Amino acid sequence: MLLSLPPIDSARYFKQISKGLNAENIMQWMRNDQQFITNWHERYNIEIFKLAIATQVPVIDITSIFLEKKNYSRYLCNDGIHPNEEGHKLIAKAIEEHVRKKNIQL
Repeated sequence: MLLSLPPIDSARYFKQISKGLNAENIMQWMRNDQQFITNWHERYNIEIFKLAIATQVPVIDITSIFLEKKNYSRYLCNDGIHPNEEGHKLIAKAIEEHVRKKNIQL
């Protein structure tokens, strides 16, 4: 079984990864668009679904449970990429719902 990726907060993630580095140079490399980070992240997420299809492995969609929230960033750590405690509760909820819907016996 695979999990999709939670979304990221590009601005917070950029602030984290550029700490102590030349942020201006990094932005130039990213075509002056912090959304560039999100685009790459989404490409990785798409690859998870492609892999699942190719290998016939089920995927639990945790991306949507975050995106359904008005401000999903509040479910992420300060680094903008890792789920915080509340984010992990959302993930657990998505897994529980998947198990219930598929009637999976644990």
